Amino acid sequence: MPKTARFNFLFEQIAELMQWNFLALLVLLLTDQPLVGQNIDLNNVVAGDVIDNSTPIPDGAVINLNGGSIASGTVFSDADFPNGVTLNVNDGSIGLGVEIHNSIINIAGGQVALVASNLSEGVNNLDNTVTVTGGDVGGFFQLRGTSTLELVGGTVESFGTLSNASATVTGGSFTLVDNNGQLNISGGDFNTFRSFFTAAVNLSGTDFAIDGVPITGLAVGSPFEIVDRNVTLSGTLSDGATFSNFLDSTTPIGDLDFGPFASQAELEAVPGFAAAGPSGTTVTVTLVAPTVLGDFDADGDVDADDIDFYSGNIGLDASGSLGQLDLDGDGLVSLADHDTHIMTLVETSNGQTGAFIGDINLDGAVDVLDDAFSLVSSLGSQSGGYANGDLNADQLVNVLGDAFRLVSNLGRTNDP
Repeated sequence: MPKTARFNFLFEQIAELMQWNFLALLVLLLTDQPLVGQNIDLNNVVAGDVIDNSTPIPDGAVINLNGGSIASGTVFSDADFPNGVTLNVNDGSIGLGVEIHNSIINIAGGQVALVASNLSEGVNNLDNTVTVTGGDVGGFFQLRGTSTLELVGGTVESFGTLSNASATVTGGSFTLVDNNGQLNISGGDFNTFRSFFTAAVNLSGTDFAIDGVPITGLAVGSPFEIVDRNVTLSGTLSDGATFSNFLDSTTPIGDLDFGPFASQAELEAVPGFAAAGPSGTTVTVTLVAPTVLGDFDADGDVDADDIDFYSGNIGLDASGSLGQLDLDGDGLVSLADHDTHIMTLVETSNGQTGAFIGDINLDGAVDVLDDAFSLVSSLGSQSGGYANGDLNADQLVNVLGDAFRLVSNLGRTNDP
């Protein structure tokens, strides 16, 4: 083959190769775009990805929302999901009119917008278990049926409990609650509260007073009903947070007002509430023994559940209920506070106080069989806390953040 022909042939081959590479690059760019609807990776819904009613979601699915969104109007129905789904929200948003039934919802971080304009819209949680440990949950969502909410950390703008639903607040903060179920408060910061019909409100703390006069004769663990109205109830909650709120009997739909209340004219303009009449709300206070330092959930011991209060809160300002996590007093919730809590306050099953980081089962020793194997089996997990191997409270079990911390203490024991 003449030299010119060989050169032309080689040039054609190079041009063809470049064309195929360009097409391959174009396909790669197109397939790397955010996904909508049917092709969502439910294990990792990232920024730009959108779950909607066209997304196939199998019964019992685990959905990790790490920056994506659930589109307005998406419905997870009882008929389609008898066993429900597990929705882990680390970031992202949930739109208006989303309905989730019979499921487990864990909100650990991010800016989550659960929005609604009235009782027929929003996130209508029917028979769900909702846990909020961090992040900023905006808007409004409702707990219906036998749904439960546990607010441990983070901020919830507003929520409602209807009929048999209940909410337990041990930390974090909320701005508004419309309560027609049961509300238990033992910690955290709260602002406005409205209770009506036959709701029940239970406050647990170390001291209580009415109009500044201490309530005497309270027995630890025995609820005491507050029947007085138009008085100020104050005290110290189990986590050390203080409160002072007026118990109001003047509004047409509620006799308990924790903070500013709408005017009567505004209330009468709300459909369905104008004829509700005086509330039958029961208010009780329960005296608890002073909490043990580091016992953030006020259950009488310092264990892995208390360690998990740091999860998702590292780096935040130690304001409000987060102040209890700031063990070095520098105004921030830090990894140093987390580590100090474990090494000086956590109780281990061998009767000692203080554990080495990596002692996942808190038996007093960091070893291979109990701890290393447990961590390795959980690598890649985004939930489960310290007992699942998250040793740096970043809500992810991995090699760099967790395995190295365990290995550095392997073989160490807190035996005297």
